[in-house]
Amino acid sequence: MQIQEQRNGNLLITGMDKEMSAFMKDMIINLLEVQDDNPEYPEFGDWSDRVSMTTYNKPVPTEYIRSGVYKIYHNDDVIYIGETRCDGTVVSRKGMWSRRSDFRSTVQSEGKVKNPYGNALKFLELYGVNELVNVSHEFHYVHPKYCKEAEKDLLKEYYTTHYTLPNLQSEIDYKRIKVKCTNIK
Repeated sequence: MQIQEQRNGNLLITGMDKEMSAFMKDMIINLLEVQDDNPEYPEFGDWSDRVSMTTYNKPVPTEYIRSGVYKIYHNDDVIYIGETRCDGTVVSRKGMWSRRSDFRSTVQSEGKVKNPYGNALKFLELYGVNELVNVSHEFHYVHPKYCKEAEKDLLKEYYTTHYTLPNLQSEIDYKRIKVKCTNIK
């Protein structure tokens, strides 16, 4: 068994079997009286209010800088469903709000940023820079452990309702979700 202190202050313990891992977790929880971070899979009833792409919040509300899933709307149509496992309450990158900023900066610069955001480039192709005023986001906190699964579930739900995916989803998403929903490769 090895214990390694990481730069972010976390401890990484490796080389344990499952029984020893469970024992160590119970011992730490009981000895130090810490909370067991065993999150539940989210219910999707409590989305944030829609935030217009032209809205600038200072400071940014905490619920927007968390890990989670988000929807991008053009007028009232969902045009993208995404996720981020980055939680801005733990690290410097500001979770879902950063994804929103990446999208906006790519569109406003017409793709002339160092690392253009893929779905924003597709937005420029389909809608154009002037349509940014008709774009908004909804956010939903999801523990990082479940973000990818939650995104896939939302995409599957969208696909089974509309028989397609939102306009800005990638070909990779189409292939992955179509197989899951139709069992056709």
